[in-house]
Amino acid sequence: MFGKLFIYLSLFSGLLTILSYVRVTRGDKKSLAMARRGLFTSGFAILAASIFLLKDILFHNFENGYVWSYSSKSLPLHFLFSAFYAGQEGSFLFWALCSALLSFALFRYTRTRNLEAHVLSVFIAVQTFLVLLLVAKSPFKTIYEMFPGELIAGQLPQDGRGLNPLLQNFWMVIHPPILFIGFAAMAVPFSFAIAALWRKEYSTWLSSALPWVLFSGFTLGAGLMLGAYWAYGVLGWG
Repeated sequence: MFGKLFIYLSLFSGLLTILSYVRVTRGDKKSLAMARRGLFTSGFAILAASIFLLKDILFHNFENGYVWSYSSKSLPLHFLFSAFYAGQEGSFLFWALCSALLSFALFRYTRTRNLEAHVLSVFIAVQTFLVLLLVAKSPFKTIYEMFPGELIAGQLPQDGRGLNPLLQNFWMVIHPPILFIGFAAMAVPFSFAIAALWRKEYSTWLSSALPWVLFSGFTLGAGLMLGAYWAYGVLGWG
């Protein structure tokens, strides 16, 4: 599947980006162009993989084991979108997608503050680890790979299992995306902190990191509070 190829492209581009940015921190300015190309290639590869998974869900491609496990023809459109991150594999991909989109914004932010190489080498390392998880837990395995021996090659089910009834809720559309944006955004202050230790600048980094601390804290906090409200309403946890 093309989605799997884009995941591998993102992995190798991410590794190239990290290596190139580390070389930039050591004074090799010629590696900066390669690092930037790798960053955008890795990010757009994640975006392309996400589009392919969403296409499989919307067009009911039940040859994809993940699509068969978490969607069905009877699901309304908003729950089909929710099926993207309903399972572990799709959640990892959505998390990586949020990270990739943030990497583009972080690139513009750090480039003007002479922090690009140090901060982005750490951030892309976190993002590449997420992509590595996707290599192990791919949402693009065929139904024959995911459930070996249960189906004859070429035999496809007419419908999918569908979304867990507890997840067929309005908050499923809102809560996980906000939460995963928060998860991805929390890597930004972490990257600034590690970059500060790397550069031995123990106080000046705070002003640059503060907007990202506020953004990540707000989004992750909002995601957690929405999740708590959802659990109270659906599961009655109190």
